[in-house]
Amino acid sequence: MTLPVPQISPATIDTWRMDAPITVIAAGYRITIPEGTLSDGASIPRICWPIVSPFEVSVIAPFVHDLLYQRLGKIDDFTTVGRNVVDRIFYDLMKQEDIYWWRRWLAFRAVRIFGGSHWRAA
Repeated sequence: MTLPVPQISPATIDTWRMDAPITVIAAGYRITIPEGTLSDGASIPRICWPIVSPFEVSVIAPFVHDLLYQRLGKIDDFTTVGRNVVDRIFYDLMKQEDIYWWRRWLAFRAVRIFGGSHWRAA
């Protein structure tokens, strides 16, 4: 499945809104991002931007990752997955978007290391 081109617009100074629903398949899961879903994109600290900026990681992957973290892994009415699977979905979507392997790896390692507090806070 080719990833759809997302229709997004700024919601606030640091948040984007999905303007039309899209459905993706990643790591064997079919995930729909509803219209109105908000994302702050890839939450990469500004000090790291010379190495990898949020705009070089992905567009769709952060939306899906943020949505699934907010839902604590609930993909649909019948399927809920753990944080490790949500992070793997994030990685898989970046791979589908042809993000350079080292950027994928850095982003994936960052969510594995720092994402736990956001998962519990959801």
